[in-house]
Amino acid sequence: MNLYNIIKQSAESNINLQKEDGSMPPGWNGPYRQKETSVRNTSHWLITFLKAYEITKDTKYKEAANKCAEYLLSDKARPMNATFFHRELKNKDKSNGLIGQAWTIEALIAASEKLQISECKNIAKEVFLLHPYDEKCNLWKRVDVDGKKLGFDYVFNHQLWFAACGSMIDNKEVRENITQFIDNIDTNLKINKDGLIHHFIFSKGQIKTRIFNLIIKLYLIKKGKRNVQLLEEGYQSFNLYAFALLKNNYIDHPFWKSNKFIQTLDHIKIETYSNVLNNNKYGFPYNPVGFENAYAIYTFPDQYTDNTQLLSYWVTRQINEYFDFEKKSLSKNTEDSVTLTARIYEATRLPDVQLNI
Repeated sequence: MNLYNIIKQSAESNINLQKEDGSMPPGWNGPYRQKETSVRNTSHWLITFLKAYEITKDTKYKEAANKCAEYLLSDKARPMNATFFHRELKNKDKSNGLIGQAWTIEALIAASEKLQISECKNIAKEVFLLHPYDEKCNLWKRVDVDGKKLGFDYVFNHQLWFAACGSMIDNKEVRENITQFIDNIDTNLKINKDGLIHHFIFSKGQIKTRIFNLIIKLYLIKKGKRNVQLLEEGYQSFNLYAFALLKNNYIDHPFWKSNKFIQTLDHIKIETYSNVLNNNKYGFPYNPVGFENAYAIYTFPDQYTDNTQLLSYWVTRQINEYFDFEKKSLSKNTEDSVTLTARIYEATRLPDVQLNI
């Protein structure tokens, strides 16, 4: 069996879950147990339906993707004409920081390119540019659904994904911001000696930043070294996937040849890495690391040997352990089956890998 057959099955078994307004079922952000709106998973499914249409030429998938796009452009998804409404959680922003916005921008650009919906591109650009970029810290600030400017998003993968999805937007101002982000990424990308990427950013600057850094440090102490390492191991491939997206639009940037970046790629070669992912709630059951590692290997082939075998290994592992062949969904062995099912979309950028099922 090949990967594209799995993608087709996933689209076919979930298309009937789409509501009349075009939305897809919401999850609860995996291990974080945060109530989400339909915006995130609708964004993911838009991309999967487009891939299913490409594979099968069945227009029902194109129509489903169109309906997803209509929902993302609606007042339900963007109720105050500012950022997209991603989560409903007391004392948290409703935009889900930068990462929520990145996921929807990613989907809108796909709709713009493959469905020729110009409004999708315009809204993606508008929402991206709503977020202030600080040239001293080389970070973006969060913006809530009502347009209120909030503080920095100190999770590194959020900043990286926002840049990666923004890099798909063809706009001078957007590209200037992202270029500056990559040019100065060394100041915010922190890694261990083995290339493991730190989850949080500790940035210098204003007093509010220093206070937030202290809060993060206290949080890390409370969580304990082992738990923090599990979190970072579970997100390593999620970071690598975003780096791969960014590479596609900034092909010749010198950062890709830097020792620090190569170390991050080398981390997934470490013999113990695969074992660390066992029973890691941030890994396969939430972040589909099988697809993410495969895409990093596919995008940066010079850093790996036996690429074909590695692609098959990682994708096969994700499918064998987490794809329910009866339900035809990536919904097994996870506490948030709705979200993991939607994250099959991350496999759509891969070639049609042969699986060892």
